[in-house]
Amino acid sequence: MALLDVFRPIRDGETLAAFIDQHAERLGRGIVDDYLRARAGSAARQLFATPNFIAARDQAQLQAYPVAVALIGEMVATALTEKSEEVAPELARGLAALATALFDRRVPLLSATAWSKARHDVSHLLAALEASYAKPVSAIAAEYASSFLALMPMHDKLSPDDFPALRNHIERELGEVHTSFTRRASVRRLVAALTAVGPALANNPT
Repeated sequence: MALLDVFRPIRDGETLAAFIDQHAERLGRGIVDDYLRARAGSAARQLFATPNFIAARDQAQLQAYPVAVALIGEMVATALTEKSEEVAPELARGLAALATALFDRRVPLLSATAWSKARHDVSHLLAALEASYAKPVSAIAAEYASSFLALMPMHDKLSPDDFPALRNHIERELGEVHTSFTRRASVRRLVAALTAVGPALANNPT
């Protein structure tokens, strides 16, 4: 992430898409790597020097990107809905359209079939948020913890899964993203930009 991006205001679809993309990449990779290292314990050095395990870790990190996009997208929806509940449905559809465009313009991280499915799933998940109330970061993290857990590779040198630790780690990481977003976001401009594209998605669903 470029240093200037840390301070750039988030005020339109382009800057919001860049924010979600950058943080989803970092957060998804970090959650997978940190969780596996914690479970490897004293065997981490040996395990992370094993080509087959590194390949499985890398694949899980790629699979984590769509999950992280949805995770951060829901956090953004919550942060904006708290300030503008009267436009929540249009806001959700606008975020869904933005996520679709993000997948379309990015170099695919997965196979064509898997990338298309992830694009569809993330878009529809975000569009469905119009029926939801704003959630705290802790609730959003808990909601997505199972999705991250499901993509983790297995190895006999790893300790058993620690779901509470994973959930708490996701909550901490998402909390940092939330702090950055609320500090940089121009809520009025973002709501206007996202609600402008929401009706277009409703008329042309993906």
